[in-house]
Amino acid sequence: MNARIGVSVQSDHVRAVVAQRGRAVWHDREAVDGSVGEALDRLLGRIPARAGRGSAIRVAVGPSRCQVARLSGLPARASAVAASQAVAAGPERFFLATDGPLATGPAELRGGTWWAAAFPRAVLDEIRAAVERRKLVVREFVPGLVMLPSVLEGETLSWPDGKYRGEVTVAGGTWTDARRLRNASGQASQPVRPRSNFEPLAREDVRYADAYAAAVTAKSPRIALRARSPHETAQRGRAIRGTLVAVAALSCLAAVAAPGVAAGYVNARMSRALDSLRGGGAAVARETYALQRATAVEDSIAHFASNRRSMLILLGALTVALPESTALVSFHVDSLGATAVVLSPGGAAVLAALDSIPLIRAPQIVGPISRETVGGADVERLAVRFAFPGAPAPVNHRRLPVSAVRGTP
Repeated sequence: MNARIGVSVQSDHVRAVVAQRGRAVWHDREAVDGSVGEALDRLLGRIPARAGRGSAIRVAVGPSRCQVARLSGLPARASAVAASQAVAAGPERFFLATDGPLATGPAELRGGTWWAAAFPRAVLDEIRAAVERRKLVVREFVPGLVMLPSVLEGETLSWPDGKYRGEVTVAGGTWTDARRLRNASGQASQPVRPRSNFEPLAREDVRYADAYAAAVTAKSPRIALRARSPHETAQRGRAIRGTLVAVAALSCLAAVAAPGVAAGYVNARMSRALDSLRGGGAAVARETYALQRATAVEDSIAHFASNRRSMLILLGALTVALPESTALVSFHVDSLGATAVVLSPGGAAVLAALDSIPLIRAPQIVGPISRETVGGADVERLAVRFAFPGAPAPVNHRRLPVSAVRGTP
């Protein structure tokens, strides 16, 4: 049975839909009277065995536990990698404070603005553990709010979820704006219009909309958080280790064999040249000596040209690219790249600015971002490492810590 399973996690219930060829063939719900993991475990235990065998689950998390927000301060010209790294390094700067650390998905550029989604890590761990107890696999976590336009009609969709209410603006069949608001007590729910594919299930309970969308929608939103099971992680680790072992073995073999091969080639070439010029030994010696000197001079010139860099030009490019009111505290240059410590009102924008400079590549944050007060102004201190073109990209061996979440609305 080629089936897909969609699960929605809401404030009071968890719901599951098993779909085949875009049609719901099984659905059920379970009240959340304790932890989300316990309720989901009971619900998944009722899925028919044939439907659940070998299936991967997409989990849609409702507005009560998932935040979708603009990444204010990140310029549109930043790369997706730089924007994703900036929000992962300090999610508390973009999302509301929660009781624990947040996990963030990739950043997505929509209408000139970067967006991202944040999920409580504790809830994701509960969901993943419940799914794995039932011998299933979590495919990904998605914000349920951005899945609604695929199964509901309307230019503005309102989705209440406990003490929060999500609103999503729709244009051209896709979402363009998303908000999470406080759900006023006694506020009536706005009517929704199900699309034709969802209408049979909506007649029974329209609250299955996000679970049904998670089951039948083929294309995932870019801000979805990809989940890997322990089996996938272990398998990926074994594959990486095997590749590294193979590369190391080939490198050792090449290091041993290359000098001999090169020496044999040079020896054969020189032997043929000497045989053809036998009788003119003095002329051959002079030509050989001249050739060696010319080669040494050429190598010296090439080495000088490849390693020469203008620090004046680099500092000028940094001055133009860095955001306004940004101060360069220290700047250390080596043969591979440079490490800079800066003070800036918007630390996350510094990484995006460096990414736009053609004289450098692969800028990375290499330490925690701290807040300081300088001259009465609140600024952020961060250290950034980047490489020069042609040099290996810097490797950040230190994983950035996730500080206590204390963001602002």
